[in-house]
Amino acid sequence: MASPQGSPIIIAENGDVLFTLRDPGLAFAVWERAENDIENHADEGRDEKHDASSADAPSDDTTLDTPTTTSNQPAPSESIQPDVVYKVSFQHLISASPKFKSELTSWSESRKKDDGFYHVGTEGWDPEALVIFLNILHLRYRQVPKSLSLELLAKVAQLVDYYRCWEAFDLIADVWVTQMRKTHPVPLKYSRELMLWMLISWVFKLDMEFRITTLRALRQSDEESIRDMEFAIPPAIIGELHKFSRDQDIADACRNARDTALRPNTGSHRCL
Repeated sequence: MASPQGSPIIIAENGDVLFTLRDPGLAFAVWERAENDIENHADEGRDEKHDASSADAPSDDTTLDTPTTTSNQPAPSESIQPDVVYKVSFQHLISASPKFKSELTSWSESRKKDDGFYHVGTEGWDPEALVIFLNILHLRYRQVPKSLSLELLAKVAQLVDYYRCWEAFDLIADVWVTQMRKTHPVPLKYSRELMLWMLISWVFKLDMEFRITTLRALRQSDEESIRDMEFAIPPAIIGELHKFSRDQDIADACRNARDTALRPNTGSHRCL
């Protein structure tokens, strides 16, 4: 491995893209939140926060997205982290990710810089999660750990959902989830870790865990709204859960959330 600010981390030896991660390790999944954020947190979809910049973005690298600005716990260092650069393959990116394909497929050789590379940028993702993500897209399975921490798996899940490349992760996700069920089963209490499990179960289509996490969140939360921490779970589903107070039929709430997930035009990328 190399970078920060050194030679690129090589994902594809003959790669033709320099993929630059700016502001690595931004805040992820903050559990505490300001009171004035409570009523507004479910109204904004992730795609609005991550929308691609235009091809004419005034930057050395075309920045394709800007991750959410929620935070790790403990809070990350306030010091500015150096950029991390990955050498990757244009063809692998557009083959595995519909998002990359829609944004990059029209690029021609003329978009290459004087150094002979396409330059693409992104912001805020966790560098370790991004390495895992890119290795999978490039079929470098031997470079990928067979088990991840709950935190790291949630970060990878967020990348998978944002770049819409669920199919590429089907097999390895089964391996990760099988280990996670043994080492870190779904928490019994409504907590940040329970919500991390909700994200993972949503992205990787784990029907049982999604039911369990939503049920426990509904039963145990005494707040006005469930803390989704701006995850990829579609606002329509979180909103459906919010409609039900604690003294109503929670099973019905979970069924309605599931029905919402199966409806077209909910803004979700996946159905359970």
